[in-house]
Amino acid sequence: MQAALGRIEALTLAVLGWARRGRWRQALLLAVLALVALLPGLADLPPTDRDESRYIQASRQMLESGDFVDIRFQDQPRWKKPAGIYWLQAAAALPFGGPEAPVWAWRLPSALAILVAGLATAWALAPATGHAAALVAAAMTATCVMAVVEGHLAKTDAVLLALTVVAMGALARILIGPPRPAGAMHLLFWAGLGAGILVKGPVILMPAGGAVLWHCVAARGLGPLWRTRPLVGIPVLALVTLPWAVAIWLRTDGAFFSAAVGGDLLAKLGEGAEGHWGPPGYYLATVWASFWPWAPLLVLAAGHAWRARSEPGVRFLLGWAVPSWLMFEAAATKLPHYVLPVFPALAGLIALWLVAREKPVPPPGRLLVAAGLFAVPGLVLALAAIFALPMIEGTAAPAAIALGLAAILLLAAGARALVERRLAAFLGAATLAALCLYPAIFQFTLPRLDKLFISPRLVEARARFDACSDRPLAIVGYYEPSLVVAAGTDTRRLSPEEALALLRAGDGWLIFVEEGRGLSLQELVDRAGVPLSVLAAVDGFNYNRGARTTIFLVARSDDPAIAPCLSLASGGGR
Repeated sequence: MQAALGRIEALTLAVLGWARRGRWRQALLLAVLALVALLPGLADLPPTDRDESRYIQASRQMLESGDFVDIRFQDQPRWKKPAGIYWLQAAAALPFGGPEAPVWAWRLPSALAILVAGLATAWALAPATGHAAALVAAAMTATCVMAVVEGHLAKTDAVLLALTVVAMGALARILIGPPRPAGAMHLLFWAGLGAGILVKGPVILMPAGGAVLWHCVAARGLGPLWRTRPLVGIPVLALVTLPWAVAIWLRTDGAFFSAAVGGDLLAKLGEGAEGHWGPPGYYLATVWASFWPWAPLLVLAAGHAWRARSEPGVRFLLGWAVPSWLMFEAAATKLPHYVLPVFPALAGLIALWLVAREKPVPPPGRLLVAAGLFAVPGLVLALAAIFALPMIEGTAAPAAIALGLAAILLLAAGARALVERRLAAFLGAATLAALCLYPAIFQFTLPRLDKLFISPRLVEARARFDACSDRPLAIVGYYEPSLVVAAGTDTRRLSPEEALALLRAGDGWLIFVEEGRGLSLQELVDRAGVPLSVLAAVDGFNYNRGARTTIFLVARSDDPAIAPCLSLASGGGR
């Protein structure tokens, strides 16, 4: 183990030394780390439920309809977030088939945003931490679990992270050092805020406003606020946000803002929206997983940050992180990814401690705690990579097993490096462990868990009978957004009565029926009054409901349109 740690330590120091000799080298290193973490699984992971599929479908419908103002999921308004993310996803999909683009095309804005966030962190934190620490913090930002997860999903959070880092980098240059006349950094700051508002509403104002407030309290005055040149900046922000805001107001007669603000934003503050309630302290409990593998270093770096809290760089990072963190903890609705915009600041505080020439030696107990907080989440991920496929699907992926076992060895090396205070060895071991686990899970495990991804299997089952029916996919019960993404905008959700009426009419209709969700198969047969055939059955696990499910594909046996395809059926007559 000691020899392995020595080699990892030497490799880490050599790579960091090489990267520090030029900005392009830093950019290349960060790009390689981000791409190795992000590319595995980006194309193979099926659309996930529920938020990602809603974003993909709404973006697809913008391309289908040519309406880039209103936001729709099928025929229902989707008035929760502004249009910015949908524009980005539609633009990314356009060169790759437009509405028919593969799922990875819709994810491109998120994946590229994590890449940009990593590169931008190295720039953004430089005034606060210096270039050496900023490089380390940038690598942490781009390779932590939550950044990699969000980089694989077509949602808002990765793009919000990138825009937050850019805006905060401009703010760092405004607040640290002597006052500046209004210029490029002020324009970038306010334009970045406007772009963030267009992507996810006012969330981006929390880190920016928190940092300005923190500095105002430290200065005992409004000087830091006036440094941002709000009289110049607010018109810039308005120029970015108002055109679409006015357009959607006119289009919906103000209903968008009633739903987005009153029905979404304020509801999340006051109650656990969609069941996502969490007590105060939720993020303190979950950060060890969401900011893995770097969160354990917070245990060791926190004291250094507190002692140096009056230093300009540390003050800025604390202002970025602490007020936002407290506001997220105070809100009733909580999800682990909500605090992603503060992770670059946490990474900066860790990196400052790592590069500090003089720092107290952490007590052995604290080192053991940090080692445990590193090893346990990593071990959970490694075991998932090794055993998920055999336990759920009864198959195995040799690559996942090999990468999982390699990660376990690296976890042991990283934990030992922490206990022995060999920080460079820990950085190398943690990075390598993460870069083993991400492809093991995203490339070789998750895409092969067919029982979890029911919607593509339903579309595949229905496609066997396309020669006999040109009807859209229709279903009773199961209706996750991923089904609409997989089957198309014309997918129909039926009530039991509507399903019975279509089956009685014949006319080429094939209906999926989820057992026990409004209409059981036997009840369907009893009430139909016409002979039915079960053409296929799809078993799976609905992870949103936390329950197993069986879905039958049913058609009228004597429907002349369907008769030629009955020989393809895997079920039987009923």
